[in-house]
Amino acid sequence: MLVYRLNYMLISALLGFTLNAAANAAINIENCEQLQSIGNNPAMPLDGEYYQSNDIDCAAIPNFAPIGSHATPFTGYYNGQGNSIINLRIHSTDLDPSYDEYVGLFRYLSYATIENIQFNSYTVTSTAYEGSIVGALAGMASHSTIHNIHGGPGIVYNEILGTMPVPGQTGGLLGYLVLSELKDSSSDANVTGMGNVGGLVGNGYSVNISNNHASGDVTATPDPSNSSYGSAGGLIGNLDFSSLDNSSATGDVVSLDTRAVGAGGLIGRIDGQMGYSAVTQCYASGNVSGTNFVGGLFGFSGVIVRDSYATGHVSGATKVGGLIGYAAYNSITNTYATGRVIGTAVDKSTVGGLIGSNDWAIAIDASYWDMDTTGQQNSRGGEGRTTKQMQLIEYDPVNYPIYVGWTDREWTFKQGYYPVLK
Repeated sequence: MLVYRLNYMLISALLGFTLNAAANAAINIENCEQLQSIGNNPAMPLDGEYYQSNDIDCAAIPNFAPIGSHATPFTGYYNGQGNSIINLRIHSTDLDPSYDEYVGLFRYLSYATIENIQFNSYTVTSTAYEGSIVGALAGMASHSTIHNIHGGPGIVYNEILGTMPVPGQTGGLLGYLVLSELKDSSSDANVTGMGNVGGLVGNGYSVNISNNHASGDVTATPDPSNSSYGSAGGLIGNLDFSSLDNSSATGDVVSLDTRAVGAGGLIGRIDGQMGYSAVTQCYASGNVSGTNFVGGLFGFSGVIVRDSYATGHVSGATKVGGLIGYAAYNSITNTYATGRVIGTAVDKSTVGGLIGSNDWAIAIDASYWDMDTTGQQNSRGGEGRTTKQMQLIEYDPVNYPIYVGWTDREWTFKQGYYPVLK
């Protein structure tokens, strides 16, 4: 026992970290140098169990080298215990011999659990000819659980060079999320990239996302090759075969990509066909502008949508709606839109107060748009009402029924105001 204790003390002193024997040899992270050692030191393995014991300032490291790689991902457990990582600076370029397309605090998470971290004053950028996968927390997360991660004001930027670039995936916290769970997290980063771009997640596939929020602005940059078909969203750029509930976005979304297949206040494009994807109790309040498939909540939606709303202004050329730009093979129930809707093309047939274009939508029930504030008298689904009717100032349940089937389990109603989610 004495020999073990002496060896323990010697290793701790030499490597500059504290082993927490009471927590099954868990390792306490106390500074940025120790954080940088994960995966670079035999005593700091990529499958280790880590606890951050205090706020960490990374200002002394001008370019933090992301943890792990695609070939050797982080597969362990990291608990920030509510502490902050401050002044994180990461800049990746494919001119660097050690370049990896995955960029973030962690390059690649696989079967990992990350929780209870706060990012403050951070910049994460990538410059490459082929699309990088970039997020403040991780470029890629697969089969992982991410909980209670919060990014304060910061910058996440994914620059893609060349005339025939490969589009990227860029998110405030995560570039690409696959077969994973993300909950109780937020980001206030301003996010810019080409391809799929989101305030919280760039792209997601087969994931469960709940109780999340994004407040930063999102910009999708032009694709010089006109081949990216990306999406931009205040919360998530693109989402397939997934569930999303109790989440929101308040930042503005600007898509400069004329070939984009979605620009939305919450999600640019969401699909999965009936029964495979669903969105419940979500809202977006940021303004959205793009070319085609532009909506206050979703630019393109092929999923079940329930108890959700959008209040931001929306502008685009075609398939432009206050709630959804283009709705396909999905049901929409208990929703509304109030933001100004502007169609910039000569043909206004796919511009609507609630929905711009509707192909094969199964049902649109108890869903409304404000004809006064949207400036639209028509929609490809839903029912138009005046501001006074929507705010219950003028209530005529016989001739102009409203909020039929809505309940106070999900909504708060107050005369003179639009309903809000609880």
